[in-house]
Amino acid sequence: MSEKVVAIYCFLDDYFIEACRNKGSVKLQTTPKVSDSIVLTTAIISARFFGGNQAAAMLYMAEKQGIVMLEKSAFNRRLHRLAHTLSELFYYLADFFKVLNSSDNI
Repeated sequence: MSEKVVAIYCFLDDYFIEACRNKGSVKLQTTPKVSDSIVLTTAIISARFFGGNQAAAMLYMAEKQGIVMLEKSAFNRRLHRLAHTLSELFYYLADFFKVLNSSDNI
């Protein structure tokens, strides 16, 4: 499971780096304690490996991955703020796999 978590995190981190580069976003005044990539990784592994139990996924990330995790309420606020980004990401991946799958069947 650890390798899958690292792969998800790397993908999301690259996605956010590319998204910031494309939008030309301004750097934040302060660096957040936990990156958006870690928040979304935790949410995804929560759904995939922990039956949607975010507290268990947060505990896993803290204990097994060595991540300094947010408090539960702060995590939920950040996750809700990232909901649109997560939705965009799923649509992007769905289109990518649709094109990939349709090109193999020709």
